[in-house]
Amino acid sequence: MMHGITLHSLRRNNSRRSRWSAQKLIASCICLLSAMHIVFVSHYIKKIPHPSNSFGNDGPVDGNAPIQKYGLTNQDHHADQLQKKNTAKATIAFAVSLTSCSAKFTADGAAILKHSIHLASYPINENSKYSYKMFLFVHPSALECSKPFEKLGYEVLVKEVPINVSEIEGTFLREHVYKSGCCGDKEFLKLYAYTLMDFPIVVHLDLDSLILQPLDELFDAMLGDESHSEISVMYNNEMPRNIEAFFSKDYNMINPGHKHPGVQGGFLVIKPNMEYFEEYKSIILKGDFRSGGGWDGKYGGYFGAQQIQGLCSYFFE
Repeated sequence: MMHGITLHSLRRNNSRRSRWSAQKLIASCICLLSAMHIVFVSHYIKKIPHPSNSFGNDGPVDGNAPIQKYGLTNQDHHADQLQKKNTAKATIAFAVSLTSCSAKFTADGAAILKHSIHLASYPINENSKYSYKMFLFVHPSALECSKPFEKLGYEVLVKEVPINVSEIEGTFLREHVYKSGCCGDKEFLKLYAYTLMDFPIVVHLDLDSLILQPLDELFDAMLGDESHSEISVMYNNEMPRNIEAFFSKDYNMINPGHKHPGVQGGFLVIKPNMEYFEEYKSIILKGDFRSGGGWDGKYGGYFGAQQIQGLCSYFFE
């Protein structure tokens, strides 16, 4: 009996010693791995560039901050130091519109968009032949929030709506255009892209967009370069000799069977043309936008149809 108890006690003690040894071994291993992890992470962090030296920053863009705050370096404003032996084929105007100060982080979007264009253009991008210049069309009511754009290198052009809504002949458009879509009649500011006559091509973009690669194929095609034969054309049509615009249709905004989808208003590539600008104004002032039908009774039925999305679809077709 005693022997049995003693034997049981010895086994229990041996078991405890075994468990204790195992626990100490595991704990030691964990401590060693933790120490190695800390050393590795510390070494890695030292190699990460500080946000102030890269494109990012610690928060929303401050309109009163120096230009470096926006993630732009002196290279953005002194690209001549990086010029190649040959000059750019042409300078493309990139434009955005600002209709109010209600949207948040517009300056952040402007900084990121410009930087993406910068990286996709000559001379920074070796695959591009075209340099760029940035423009902002700003409504007078949004002038106070356009200061960051100036610091970013945008040329700020203050513009009123190109037409007077009260002079629109069509009753439905006159009574609804100023309160429909994202920006009402102020979205017509985008039409001022046609007035930048000092540039062969203007690309108008929304502030929530990015350029991820050069658009040289489009620019070459619009400027008459014969090497554009491989560009896809909708419905297997032939590529026109004179290309006045590139755009995309917004099929996600229409129901199946709709024959006239709207243009994606956030991406327009056009040739400046004052006659077209005046023609757009005439179309708007005539106001043939019908309730339930759209422009000419056919180009509508989706968000933004009264503005650029529907107007450009009607104009281009």
